[in-house]
Amino acid sequence: MTLFALDPWWNDFYTIGGFIAGIIGALVSVGGFWIAIGQIRKTMHAAQAAQDAANKTLEESKKSYSRFVGSFASRLMSELQRAVNTKEWMIADLRAHDLAELLGTLTPSSLVVADLVARLRSFGQDFADAASGGKASIGRTKWKDLLNELHARLDTLGAPFGDVEHGETGSHDPTGHIPDNRSQSPGEDESRASELGSADGA
Repeated sequence: MTLFALDPWWNDFYTIGGFIAGIIGALVSVGGFWIAIGQIRKTMHAAQAAQDAANKTLEESKKSYSRFVGSFASRLMSELQRAVNTKEWMIADLRAHDLAELLGTLTPSSLVVADLVARLRSFGQDFADAASGGKASIGRTKWKDLLNELHARLDTLGAPFGDVEHGETGSHDPTGHIPDNRSQSPGEDESRASELGSADGA
């Protein structure tokens, strides 16, 4: 009687079978590894596409809001100019602060916008003093400069492809010079302070 466990044929069969099973296992492992890599890549691409879509939506929202601010601020500025020209100081005070608050919602780190907001609030205080019975002594040159800079800024905001960049200087200043910190009130014009609307040689 032949013992199968001692038969050389069975020993060869088990050896070859184990070798083949090892190769198949290795191939299955490699295949699973590449499938996992493919799934990870698909997940990364989907996440990147979602991030790009979110960034695009955010950018479009910023541009839309900037155009809204430009349009609304232009109306406030027209009312402000009319109130100043007719010496309706209470309305001028309100519109100056309304315009400052609206512009303040734009890019917080923009030095140009921050400077315009500070100057508007300073003029607003002068208008409030005039509304309470004080003398409206306002530097005409500084007021004209502020109006020109506001017009330039609002034109940029209202442009179809216009936006406000961080730390951007105004289009009225081609040298890129950042305006200094204005600690003085608009009434302290270095050239000459005069009642708004009167002749001023500065």
